[in-house]
Amino acid sequence: MVNCNLKKNWNKSSCIKNNTGGEAEFRLVIPKRDNSGRAIKTDVLLKYVRKINKVFGGSTTYPSVFGCYKNEKNEDQCEENVVITGVRDFDSRFSPELNNYSSKKKQHKLKNDYNKLIALGKKASKELGQEAIFVESDYINDASFVSRNKKTRKEKISDSKVTSDSINFEKFIKKS
Repeated sequence: MVNCNLKKNWNKSSCIKNNTGGEAEFRLVIPKRDNSGRAIKTDVLLKYVRKINKVFGGSTTYPSVFGCYKNEKNEDQCEENVVITGVRDFDSRFSPELNNYSSKKKQHKLKNDYNKLIALGKKASKELGQEAIFVESDYINDASFVSRNKKTRKEKISDSKVTSDSINFEKFIKKS
């Protein structure tokens, strides 16, 4: 597979789409426990959610994913992680300032976004005592926020679809 992030590959046919202003999803994978097995505080994980939100205007967090790697003894080492994703959408009504970017400007923005994610991964690695933190950028053809039209947001929906229990991010992490 060709690495389209490398400048030397930008003109290869499999990478052309990425250079014409495609969009991207970015992921930061953070362990839920330190190297001694102690749970990382929710507030620490939420700090990284907020930082991703600052870059992309929002995020999606997968509170529990299982990741494995070969440790220094060449044994499989597995751990539970949190994945925080952000998407760069150039035609979103929520980011109108990006709507008229040229392909070159989009490409520069995606590279800048990835560099911010790498810096955030390095910061998380240091703060959480990790040898490495996994970051990823995945070029996609399109990302969209889908709705019927701009004026369909409701403050409340039917009582049959709601509960008095609040949804709490901390519960998501602890139940995982």
